[in-house]
Amino acid sequence: MAVVVLGWATLSFFDWLFGYMAGLEERGWFHSILLVATYIETLTPGSS
Repeated sequence: MAVVVLGWATLSFFDWLFGYMAGLEERGWFHSILLVATYIETLTPGSS
């Protein structure tokens, strides 16, 4: 499951990166929040 979460986080990061470079700061900010939330979830034992 960790691999799936890591893959999703990676895709979200690149989506944020490209969105930011395209000037979509609002979208990039939203995706960065999702990325942080996903990272915190990976640090929480027992969550899937």
